[in-house]
Amino acid sequence: MVAPAAELTEHMTQVQLIQPTRPDATTAKWLEKNRPGLHHMAWRVADIDAVSATLRERGVRLLYDEPRIGTGGSKINFMHPKSGKGVLIEIVQPGTGH
Repeated sequence: MVAPAAELTEHMTQVQLIQPTRPDATTAKWLEKNRPGLHHMAWRVADIDAVSATLRERGVRLLYDEPRIGTGGSKINFMHPKSGKGVLIEIVQPGTGH
């Protein structure tokens, strides 16, 4: 779990700084190994199921078979870093809380 530490939204771009809420959180483990820095990038999509299908058709490896529920009721999945040239890329379909 993570908690927003700061957020900046300008036009169509949003920068969100997050911090882990528990020492066993995935982001806490990542920070122990990598120190502060860019954890991942996210792309907002209207239909995560359609985007996921297209990515898979093109050989992109996704971390989850089905989208998971993220903050604000959003649906999320991630492109594996090996499919994103070393960058973890999140795809997000906003929920009602976004």
